[in-house]
Amino acid sequence: MSKKIKAIGFFVTAILVFAFACEPEMLYGTAKVAGSTPAGTNYEYGYSVCIDVTVDDQGKIIKVSDDEKNTEASIAADVIGAAASNKAYWKKYLSGKGFEKYKNLTIEDVKKMNVGFPGAPGVDAVGGATAASLAVKNAVLQALVLDASIKKLVNYKNPDNYKKGEQNKLEKIIKEGRAHLETLETYEEIEKALAELKQKLDALKTK
Repeated sequence: MSKKIKAIGFFVTAILVFAFACEPEMLYGTAKVAGSTPAGTNYEYGYSVCIDVTVDDQGKIIKVSDDEKNTEASIAADVIGAAASNKAYWKKYLSGKGFEKYKNLTIEDVKKMNVGFPGAPGVDAVGGATAASLAVKNAVLQALVLDASIKKLVNYKNPDNYKKGEQNKLEKIIKEGRAHLETLETYEEIEKALAELKQKLDALKTK
């Protein structure tokens, strides 16, 4: 094989690797619609928002969507008998283009968004749909923080720095930790659990 053909082969491979690395990633987030000024933070409306969050290779949001209408399915399955009013509020959120507020934002940007609280809307809430606005923010954060936390957990330690016995412990903590992170409902719970997992990994003895 000539040097020219080899060079072309390496170039094509490099392009494919780069293209794959830059491929957008779709994450899934969900959060209960909750909160009421008179009833308190634990009041629930009987449904959850279920959204997709598409991010680029830098973790910046390309799009937030619910193209499969999973939120509407959650509303339809409502057990407290408020499906009609909940559907109206969700429709108001969608018509207010709430998803578009997240375009080009990072995790930290989303955390800083001021959607307020039901009964006391913030500047980033969709008018008349504050509970839905808060739930979408929480769902987006759950998706982003879970993805980032799993990546941090997996890459936190280099297995080569540990003896075989400690490597087995390392793998066990990561495997079980990842499974645990995926069960958590809020981004705050995920961040707290990640910190605890890091402490466990820090306690392992290196070579």
